[in-house]
Amino acid sequence: MRRPYERFRCSCGEVCVMVPHAQSGKPAPITVAAYPNGNIRINLESVNAGHGTYSIVPKRERERDPRPRPLNHHADCPDRANFGGRR
Repeated sequence: MRRPYERFRCSCGEVCVMVPHAQSGKPAPITVAAYPNGNIRINLESVNAGHGTYSIVPKRERERDPRPRPLNHHADCPDRANFGGRR
């Protein structure tokens, strides 16, 4: 299990960082890169400094402001069987 704020490269090649969720505190692998279908709100400067959280941008807000955002890598990893994400 990776530690919060640990940066790593997944076996698929994606660079991620483990970030705690704003409400639950449970860490998730968040992509450093932003994607058109991304739905994560995160301040990478705070995360890089060893604090900060992520939250999910509501669909209505994403539709209103359709800019690229990071993703929870568990949701889109092509190699998730080796990564340990949901199957």
